[in-house]
Amino acid sequence: MKKGTKYLLIFVVVLGGIFLLTNAFSFAKYASSEVWNYYLQSKGFYFSSDELGLTALKNVDNHWDGNPLTITLRNSTSEEAVSDYDIEYRATCTVSEEYADQVECVFPESGLNTFEGTLSSEEVCMNGDILVESMSKSECEMNQYTWKTMVSTKELALGLQSLDSTSVDEAEVHVTVESTKPYHQTLEGDFLLKRDTTAQEVFVTDFVDRGVYGELSLSNSSEGDRCLFVRWDQGKLRLDSQNDNSILTKETSADDYINGMKVKIEKKNSLNFTFYKTDFEAQADINEFTFVEEDC
Repeated sequence: MKKGTKYLLIFVVVLGGIFLLTNAFSFAKYASSEVWNYYLQSKGFYFSSDELGLTALKNVDNHWDGNPLTITLRNSTSEEAVSDYDIEYRATCTVSEEYADQVECVFPESGLNTFEGTLSSEEVCMNGDILVESMSKSECEMNQYTWKTMVSTKELALGLQSLDSTSVDEAEVHVTVESTKPYHQTLEGDFLLKRDTTAQEVFVTDFVDRGVYGELSLSNSSEGDRCLFVRWDQGKLRLDSQNDNSILTKETSADDYINGMKVKIEKKNSLNFTFYKTDFEAQADINEFTFVEEDC
């Protein structure tokens, strides 16, 4: 065998060995994780979240309003698979390096980037969908009712704060929640947030008081269709029913008058609505209305 061919063969063998070892390690790690998860289920341990997973879930919000996020934690994976003991957990948030000098993440309940809590187990007696109070498990079963473990939920708030007193318009945050007792399991998620800074420029609103009635104008200056929910006091203003074709959904008050509506405004377009005043002498303006952008 030629010397060059021999070295090439050795190189191929070594490279193949490294490849096999790398994949073997990855497979072993995966297999170990699967075995552990199976073990936890065999012990009746269930821990889940809408926003977090055993592998990091990606949560993208390009219309973030700047308010705290909500992370839902549960002691279950379904209505049937519910842990029947307390689960203690520790949550940690970390801002990505790109934004770390501008933003910090905080759990409002602790005021820190960590939070510790407990998902408490609760067992109750149920007669169909009716809760039977003050009954032990044996009494419940003796009466042929169902002794049920309830799903425990925690709505964990996560806020972002500016480090330089400016508005937080964009950030990327990694959240880890690890159960600490009775078993260890880690849930993770990434949150990519971007405030829609053009939101105030998208809608132009105006109300012109014409005495007996007034006209509300809504304009969408963006390049896409947008939806807006509008609310008002039906005791002061009554919507003209001729506007019905432009309304997606309505809200009504206890006296059956419309006091809210969801409308879709097409890109680069406008809508006009007529309102009749209940008091002709009173002046009305745009401050009679509240506006909230919603998904279409």
